[in-house]
Amino acid sequence: MDTLEKLETKIGLILNKVKELEETNRELKSKNETLEKDLKTCRLEMQQVREENIELKNGFKDKEIIVKDKISALLGKLEEVEAEIS
Repeated sequence: MDTLEKLETKIGLILNKVKELEETNRELKSKNETLEKDLKTCRLEMQQVREENIELKNGFKDKEIIVKDKISALLGKLEEVEAEIS
């Protein structure tokens, strides 16, 4: 094999490697796009969960206030009954 043939062989190998790397790059870009879409979806879902959590906490606070008001009213009635008994 002369020098020219060796160079042509090396160039052929290099070109094949470049093609392989370009294909790998395309595959990785496609996977990256898919992952970015999944990440965006996850972020939206996480935001929805946060909003639902805030709504639940606010609802719990409202119920807690109602229960406290009922307890206060019952304590007031209890004091009245105790006063009548005394």
